[in-house]
Amino acid sequence: MIDSTINMLGKDNGTLAETLVALGKKHSTYGVKPEYFPFMTESIVSMMKTKLGSDFSPKEEDAWVEVFNVLIEDIISAQNALSIEEAAKNKATVAATWGQFSKIHNYEEVGGAVLFSQ
Repeated sequence: MIDSTINMLGKDNGTLAETLVALGKKHSTYGVKPEYFPFMTESIVSMMKTKLGSDFSPKEEDAWVEVFNVLIEDIISAQNALSIEEAAKNKATVAATWGQFSKIHNYEEVGGAVLFSQ
């Protein structure tokens, strides 16, 4: 989904906005809270650093963090528009997933791999 979203940047802002609203609603129904998103950003950036090594400069890191922050802002806006009842539908799934992450000492290094292996 991240790949699809990134590929929409600057091309079709209407579809991108719809996609981000849908993502916000989906994440909300799973019980993902806005404060969880920085961990996702950290994890993905850490994975990029590991995989790209010296080809991933601090300037590129800053750019990716900025991109994720903009996307996350729209996702969170969509989450805030949902009812509490709808947001609680799949809370157990997310609680179990984040419970597993909390047991991983170096979650920021492996979290992205875990997220994208699903």
